[in-house]
Amino acid sequence: MDYRKLAEQLIVYILHCPKRPKSPTLVENSRGENLTLAYLLEIQNNVAPGQIASFEDVSTARMACIINKLEEKGLAVRKTDESDKRKTIIALTDKGRKSTLQHRESMLNNLSSILDYLGEKDATEYVRIMKRLYLYNNEKENTNA
Repeated sequence: MDYRKLAEQLIVYILHCPKRPKSPTLVENSRGENLTLAYLLEIQNNVAPGQIASFEDVSTARMACIINKLEEKGLAVRKTDESDKRKTIIALTDKGRKSTLQHRESMLNNLSSILDYLGEKDATEYVRIMKRLYLYNNEKENTNA
């Protein structure tokens, strides 16, 4: 059983799940700066702050604080959108991409260990259920759009 491959699938489903799991391993990775960096790496780089805030279900003021901290750490930058000079977009820096990839690797290792602990049957079932929640969330968003 390739638990790492299951862990990679699980990351995608967790990022799209309407309510993120409250597991100690996942909580720190599913909010604030870590979630913002994961969003920029996995889903969409060069994106408006409001889109990230909407995805994370936080206020634009909270998102501004997160982005400020990421900029202070040299992990992300605000840039002018080339297609519309009035808009600001957020992008990962090289340091941010490297740091996020390292963090992602650590998360994959942790998730792989959890899935290994569950065993092949339960791990596969857990990922299957997360996928169903992911599909449900997408259907619900498309219905409300």
